Amino acid sequence: MEQVFDLVNQVLGRDGETRRRNLNIRGYKVIPLNSQAGLIEFVMNTTQLKSFLPSAHERCVFTVDTMVKRSTAGCVQVPTSRLQV
Repeated sequence: MEQVFDLVNQVLGRDGETRRRNLNIRGYKVIPLNSQAGLIEFVMNTTQLKSFLPSAHERCVFTVDTMVKRSTAGCVQVPTSRLQV
């Protein structure tokens, strides 16, 4: 993965806008505990996922109607009746 991160950082460095915004991928040290869990190094200025998800969910709740409108905006109209076969 570290090689992928390096490659992505090279691509981001070629674009003026991403370079101006100083966008890049940073790797972190991890101590594996088993095949599915580990401890990550302390990262400054971050929010726990547990704290972030409830507010993110409230901002991103969509009804089925909203999703259909968004997915078909500017596309072919979705038929409202079924075709007889």
